[in-house]
Amino acid sequence: MIITCITDFGYFDSPEFLALSMHVVTAISTPVHCIGLYCILFKTPEEMKSVKRYLLVLHVYIVLFDYSFGVLTIPYFLFPTVSGFPLGLLQKFGVPIMLQTVFTLNIFAYVCISIISVFENRFFTVCDFPHKKYWKFFRRPWLSAHYIYVFLGILRYAQLIPEQTREVIERVLVQLPCLSKSVYEAPIYVTAENDYTYIITAISIFIVIFTLEISFFNGFMVKSLLGQLKSHKMSAKTYQMQRRFFIALGIQMMFPLILFMLPIMYAIIMVVTSYHNQALVNILMTNASGHGLVSTTVMIIVHRPYRVTVLGWIGKKRLFKRPKVSDRQVSQIIYDFDDIVYFLSEVEENPILYDSSVDNCHRKEFLQKTFDRIEINCGKFMPRGKNSHGNTAKALWKQLLDAYNKYKKRVVSASSGSGISSLIEFPYAKAMEFIDTAVDKRQVENTYIIGSREHHFSEAAKAEDSITEKSIATMSLCTPKRTRSLDSDESPLFKKAKKDKKQDDIGLLMEQLRKKDETLLEAVKNQTKTDTTDRFAAVFNDHTKDWTEVDRYVAEAQVLSFIKTLKAPHQQSTSTGYSSTFVPSGAQYNDVPFSPSYSSFHNAPSTSSAAETSQLSDVFDWSHPGF
Repeated sequence: MIITCITDFGYFDSPEFLALSMHVVTAISTPVHCIGLYCILFKTPEEMKSVKRYLLVLHVYIVLFDYSFGVLTIPYFLFPTVSGFPLGLLQKFGVPIMLQTVFTLNIFAYVCISIISVFENRFFTVCDFPHKKYWKFFRRPWLSAHYIYVFLGILRYAQLIPEQTREVIERVLVQLPCLSKSVYEAPIYVTAENDYTYIITAISIFIVIFTLEISFFNGFMVKSLLGQLKSHKMSAKTYQMQRRFFIALGIQMMFPLILFMLPIMYAIIMVVTSYHNQALVNILMTNASGHGLVSTTVMIIVHRPYRVTVLGWIGKKRLFKRPKVSDRQVSQIIYDFDDIVYFLSEVEENPILYDSSVDNCHRKEFLQKTFDRIEINCGKFMPRGKNSHGNTAKALWKQLLDAYNKYKKRVVSASSGSGISSLIEFPYAKAMEFIDTAVDKRQVENTYIIGSREHHFSEAAKAEDSITEKSIATMSLCTPKRTRSLDSDESPLFKKAKKDKKQDDIGLLMEQLRKKDETLLEAVKNQTKTDTTDRFAAVFNDHTKDWTEVDRYVAEAQVLSFIKTLKAPHQQSTSTGYSSTFVPSGAQYNDVPFSPSYSSFHNAPSTSSAAETSQLSDVFDWSHPGF
């Protein structure tokens, strides 16, 4: 082609500048790619094992794209036309330009699909949804369909490339300003002449699918994490770990995409507006070739295991040193909400700080070591104490604990209605509920649990020494002819008790007995002799009907001795006149009825004096046939 125009073509517009800049970027990125590959293979921690393979596949495709774009092909684009020519090694070896185009486009599309697969893996691993077992089966065919769709779409694009004739090339060059002689002599390849419908449609569909899938996985993952945290299916510490990993992945994917999307957006603008600036195109292509370098560098920085490994090689344990503060400055430190939540999750993992039932919970050296360990784990936002390590975490925990206790007191003292509605919410109350759980646990472990009313029964001896279960609520205090029960509203014993609602029944019972100085024996004296004799004789006769005569005499002596203990209240250990093994059948303790056992009769002394018998003869008729 004969060149008759005058060009202002500069060095930055030339193919030489583009090739040199691409080689420099590739030389810098090669060792970084090797470091990234080593970190993924050998320094991936246990909590990242599920995503290790996907990170490896993504890294391999990024490296392949870097070398295909910056070494093997080095495309020199002639925008605003969809044409150009390669400057890479494949061109030196005579590889057809169409194959170079298809290969590079496929690798770039596979990088995007690998990004989708990484987020899908986190979605499948972290999220909990009803049809997860079905998705486990379809996820692999779903991912394979992406690769097939991309390959077939690019293959169809290759079929639509026009035949590379001299007339086609001249029609394309007419749309460009005057270029250098080296450009006109290059093997220009036109991928599309006038009709860009297929290219725009295919790219648009791919961008929409890519955006929707990434948005769905990320949105559902965030929602699922928050839901599991609120329902206590996931601890706060696990939530913080998943949150940090999610943010790290987002940053790792975002920066390279932004770096590569800028040239694509600029190319679309130039094609639409028919604008040409070759120097700017070359610079943007150089930036795009640094996609892999930026991606690997960001991956090493945002993932802590990789960052620690690399910094260890250069002799630096920390990229940024944390400032040391004095103990007086600890209270003046301001933390973010997420930092406080993470700190509380660390405290929750160490019950020695809030549970007094844990061993060594009162030993200061153990507590200080625990605070020091928490301070190290929270080193990203918490400075180290200057005088003593662990004091910063200790001071923060004390402030939070005091604030939480004051908040609980305000909740208890607040009245209903407007009092509750006007109460200022403590922002960390939900994250500190583990303290209340520990307190409840200690109270349950250190308390004798008394059964409910339904679990208490009175015992009556039978011939086979069996126990008849009978509800205490139906037991009468007096003889069968007197139907008033202890729970009756007309009971004289509790007539005053109903007026005083603040004391429990057993307390009122003891108070009434102390005031009147009466014993159970005196209460028995108030009953008719015949009724009392019939009742005791019937029970005694039924219980001892199969006994020998000697055993019956011994039992009679035990009964007399037991009744004697009820008659002498000043000899008992309590001031109420009751023996230590006897409780009235209708008495209650904390709204729970107590029931005496007939075993009390057998625990009494086996002998009784004649004087004791004579003292009770005016109460019981011992000539009754039952005795």
